Formats: sequence, C-alpha cells, structure tokens
Amino acid sequence: MSNQMDETLRRHVQSPLRTGRSQGGTLTTGQNQQVSMQVELGVAEVVTVTVDNTSLGGMPITAFATAQVEFTIDGTSIVRQFDVAAGASISGVAKAIRVSVKDSTPSAHPQNKSYGVTMSVAVMPRPTTAVPPVLTGLAAATVANGGGAESVLVPPGANSVVVYAYSSAALLLLLAEETADGVTVVLETLVTPGQFIPLVAGAGKIVLTNNGLASAQVTVTFGIDG
Repeated sequence: MSNQMDETLRRHVQSPLRTGRSQGGTLTTGQNQQVSMQVELGVAEVVTVTVDNTSLGGMPITAFATAQVEFTIDGTSIVRQFDVAAGASISGVAKAIRVSVKDSTPSAHPQNKSYGVTMSVAVMPRPTTAVPPVLTGLAAATVANGGGAESVLVPPGANSVVVYAYSSAALLLLLAEETADGVTVVLETLVTPGQFIPLVAGAGKIVLTNNGLASAQVTVTFGIDG
C-alpha cells in the first residue's frame, strides 16, 4: 500500500490536483437541514470519504444524520447512502465527489439542538480493517404478532441486512427478500437477531413477518458496499 500511496502522491505533486480536502458544517436536530461539499479531481482515482458528527461546546447531544456520497466519472454517478457514525467511511472510484449530510434525528429525541459535521475526502483506498458503512432502514418499529408484517426498501449499494429485535415472548421472526414490485426472490428465512444476512441480486425490499405470540420491536440495518 505504501508504494501505491507514494505513486498517487507523486502524480498529484506534478499536477494541480489535491490529495485531500476536509470541510465542516452545523446541523440542527429536527430541522431537515443538510451541509455538502464537492471535490473535483480531474482524473479518476480511488478515494475514501469519511464523515463524522461532533458535539458543539463540549455538550453531548443525541443526533442522527445520513450521508449521501456521489462518485462521478464523465457524468455518470454511483450514489451511496449510510448512517453517520464515529468515523464512518466509504471508498469508490471517481473524478468528482459530492458529499452531503442531512439531519435525520427522530422526533422522539430532543429537537432544535445544534451539532457539528465533518466531511473529508482523501485520495487513498479505505482501510480493510475499518468497519463497513451501514444504513438504518427501520428504527424501533412495532411488528404485530400473529402474522403482522413490515416491509423495508433496500437502499442502493446494500449487500446485506441485519435485524435487531425484542419480544416479550419467544421470537419467531421471518425475513423474505422480494423485488421492488413484490416478486419473492428468497423464501422466508428465520431471523437470528444481530446476524447479517446476504442480499441476493434483484432484492428491492425485505419483508419481515412476526409469527410469534407477542409483538416485536424491530430495527433493520443494511450493510453498504464500499
């Protein structure tokens, strides 16, 4: 990796391109705001985008945000979305990169609280030891017992899904993968809470069915390629 980085930096020293850029901004919980930055490289490179949120003035708050990254080459873009967490990062190949971060704090948490956001773009591959980016598709939703169901659309770039669930009775939660128009591509699988399940090609949504004796509190999180 050292030789690869040396070569990348050498080429950028010989040209006006920048090897990295960082930008900050401020969001407010519950205000549907967003901050963004854009980087033009001029040539296609492997880049890593890192996003984080921070408290302001040393006072911790509960805040949730979603990042959207567009990797663009010659007018064609690949878009990825993921939750902003501690140093969440994603890599892609691009000549231009646009990063936007939007507040997504649920109304159950304190509103009108300001917090900071930092976005960084570096010309380098994402470390293989880093935790992959994830995107929450469903948060603490109640799925009724006796066959109650909840469907969640699969976001672009998702390659796996994990379900976290709690029930006061024995949990019997089934997951099916379907196309966006409702055609089943993977038959129902018994969910093991906290365990990632691969998504097959063509899966546009997942359907959770609760066959247990009590309702279940369910959170669905997707693993994002990158």
